[in-house]
Amino acid sequence: MSDVTICWEKHAKQIEQRIGYSFQNQNLLKSAFTHCSYANEVETDCPTNERLEFLGDAVLNLVAANYLFIHYPNLAEGNLTKIRSNIVNDKSCHAYSKQLNLESHILLGKGERASNKRSHIRIEADLFESLTGAIYLDGGLEQASNFLLKFLCPAVEHVIQNPCENWKAQLQEVCQKTKKGKPIYTTLSSSGPDHDRNYTCGVILEDCLIGKGEGHSKKEAQQMAAREAFFMLTGVIKEREQTEDKLDL
Repeated sequence: MSDVTICWEKHAKQIEQRIGYSFQNQNLLKSAFTHCSYANEVETDCPTNERLEFLGDAVLNLVAANYLFIHYPNLAEGNLTKIRSNIVNDKSCHAYSKQLNLESHILLGKGERASNKRSHIRIEADLFESLTGAIYLDGGLEQASNFLLKFLCPAVEHVIQNPCENWKAQLQEVCQKTKKGKPIYTTLSSSGPDHDRNYTCGVILEDCLIGKGEGHSKKEAQQMAAREAFFMLTGVIKEREQTEDKLDL
């Protein structure tokens, strides 16, 4: 037995203790932690975690949607979608991975280990999804749900108790649904001393300025601009729908 195999067996035992699940197929567990950069540098028969990540993403969304649908019967579809999006995105998956302290077990290539922090955040988020996919294949949907709900349940409660309106995301969603272009944000002006700057930002859609907003940071000003644009755009859409309804009559 090679040193690499012995070393991985130690990792596998620690991982299973942390996640509270023992794999019947140990190859699935190793595959979930095998990054493509490692496979490119080391001769290995173990598949990378890319396909498991694809599967795990679907399982994660299904379990989240099912939980929200059953436990929050009074929430409208739009609110359910926003909560699900918040608890299954890269930021959340990275946080779940951090809770389990999984990063020390990832099989990465030397080049990737030296890469920037942003890259590692995505890798750790993908790892959580690939691990989910591996548990699903090894133990079925019930085991995958048991694993995921440890993270999703408190995450849902946190989102509901700490609502945060992301107007840029909502505007983007409306633009996608109505097949419009991508909103573009621009700084129109700034004033005040460095320690107390005030920014005015605008949002442009299809070459038209559709919203303006102010704030003490560009981020805040962009959110306010997106808010104005969101209400303007949804108001136009609603007015158009009402007109079409009248014409149908």
